[in-house]
Amino acid sequence: MAAEIKTEYPDKKVVLIHSRIGLADPELLPSVRQEAKEVLLQKGVELLLGHKVSDLTELQLNVTQKNTVVTTDKGERLTTDLIICCTGLKINSAAYASSFSGSLADNGALKVNAHLQVQGFSNVFAVGDCADVNEPKMAYHAGLHAGVAVTNIANSLSGKELTSYRTGNVTMLLAMGYNDGVGQFNGMKLPRCLVALGKSRDLLLWKSWREMEQKQP
Repeated sequence: MAAEIKTEYPDKKVVLIHSRIGLADPELLPSVRQEAKEVLLQKGVELLLGHKVSDLTELQLNVTQKNTVVTTDKGERLTTDLIICCTGLKINSAAYASSFSGSLADNGALKVNAHLQVQGFSNVFAVGDCADVNEPKMAYHAGLHAGVAVTNIANSLSGKELTSYRTGNVTMLLAMGYNDGVGQFNGMKLPRCLVALGKSRDLLLWKSWREMEQKQP
């Protein structure tokens, strides 16, 4: 998001505070993660890596508030007008924790077998973030899960053999403003211009419209 803001508002000072030294998903190629850092620096984003915001719970997020002071765990103090928290969310298991208590992983996801069946159940499937599959959590993967689950529901009703879900080499496209991006496909680093052309310009909205069988306005 830092890259997007800096792209749209190049005159604004943007500081990214990140608890790790390395950016992006750890499963990405080191060269891709390094390139993400380089893009941010080229766009003028200031990086404060290896820091955590120590007073995050006391701060107002996503609203403009002049001269707000942000303090990190290493003593850095920043004065800002807007704070956007992008730390991600933990899995919300409230909807199923009581009914599937014996099938929960430590992180609250549902343990599944190769067919994405919830552990201990032949007629319950889990897809997306709530499926305990060892891979980056992305909408792209959730779509792949859904395809396997739908096929297996149909196969189980007709007595056919179930399909297995297999994780492959990591594929991830990171939009960094409408005019830039980094990523990899099937374990290979992609040129920045290709990511910008393929995803960053419209965030693959055309794909969503096509899958919904709707005409894009």
